[in-house]
Amino acid sequence: METDLPQENRILAFSILDGNIKDAQQFLSIHDGAGIDSPNVQLENGDIMQLSRKGLPETLYTTTSKATVRFSKFPKSHLKLKIQKAANCSYNIKPETQCGRMVDEVSCYCAVFTNKNQSDHTMSCVDNGMKLVSFESKEEEELVHRTWSTQIPFWTSLTDTRRDGSWIWESTMTLLSNQNYTNWFPGRPLVQ
Repeated sequence: METDLPQENRILAFSILDGNIKDAQQFLSIHDGAGIDSPNVQLENGDIMQLSRKGLPETLYTTTSKATVRFSKFPKSHLKLKIQKAANCSYNIKPETQCGRMVDEVSCYCAVFTNKNQSDHTMSCVDNGMKLVSFESKEEEELVHRTWSTQIPFWTSLTDTRRDGSWIWESTMTLLSNQNYTNWFPGRPLVQ
């Protein structure tokens, strides 16, 4: 599953591009919300740091879509702060679920380790503000596989339920024939 939240429901991700957040905190503080008394976002806060793969930039996450950055002093060298809208990514939605940032610092992927059909997984995603995954590149698929170390088949949003033999990524409404990347079990999908 991937998060599927409207842009206004997203949180903010703050990444330091040329250094680390702990060093940057001597120059600035990030506050959760836009108010004067907004709580300070700390690196140590367990609600802020989230599961992510190695190689992604160290990132702080707010809990709302608004934040304030306050500078206490200016650094002597350049400080590059990258601010992006990000999907809120819980560690676990349910006991049989694991979520994290696999591809970049703003997307969220969740694995649901229960045996359900595609319709049930789709509804579970919808109930949690997510959608079934649609892999757009080999790198994306490999990162997800490596993260959960699984070769077990899983459901994606590819379906032909709207029109038999016409395959579409339901989560993005993109036709399979318009995709550059495909990696399917031999003989699947059966495209007519």
